[in-house]
Amino acid sequence: MRVRAHTTKRRTAAGFTLIEMLVASTIFLLLAAAIYAVFSSALKLRERAYATIERELPAAAVLGIMRRDLAGMVIPNGTLAGPMLGTANRTGATSQDTLQFFTTTGRLDENSDDPWAEIQEVNYCLIRMGTGLELVREVTRNLLSPTLPEPNQQRLLAGVQGLQFEYLNDQTWLDGWDSEANGQTAPAAVKVRIDLAPGGENDSAPQPVEMICEIAEANTSTTATTPTGLAP
Repeated sequence: MRVRAHTTKRRTAAGFTLIEMLVASTIFLLLAAAIYAVFSSALKLRERAYATIERELPAAAVLGIMRRDLAGMVIPNGTLAGPMLGTANRTGATSQDTLQFFTTTGRLDENSDDPWAEIQEVNYCLIRMGTGLELVREVTRNLLSPTLPEPNQQRLLAGVQGLQFEYLNDQTWLDGWDSEANGQTAPAAVKVRIDLAPGGENDSAPQPVEMICEIAEANTSTTATTPTGLAP
């Protein structure tokens, strides 16, 4: 009997019981699940960050185009230019404003044979493409045509859910602007806000892209030229 008891004790001390193996396996599985959850969350955050950057970089480039157009705005009483008209179109929290004006950003290429001047008409608006909205820049170059030509439609940015303009008059921001009703003058500054649509159904809407561009008083004359620098 003593020999058998001694042999049993040696075997127990030399190995693991089934309960110990099950406990160890359970702990390992819990740790693996926790590590997987952490890495999965980190990957999702990285993908969302990349998606946000991919949406905001084109939006920043679009703001550069709009800033250049606004900085070169002209509101003369002459033949090649006309009024500035900013119209507010807002339903609840959604804005689909439009802004139409003349600007001196129509520079011609050295090899171009087009007889047009540097002044062109620009219209910013949202149009529906499929199930979403896109920011569009409509440009009319041939301002001396006897018939109104079709504007050249430039699609600037997809995945937009709102476009809003505001106009600084003295110390007050206005939702709309009509240069003819304001004595052929432009606002002191224009504020632009672009609301981007969420990347997915479960994603929250990214932060809007905004800028404020000052309008130089010298641009409201027929002697305006394309500015060499952009407003900060």
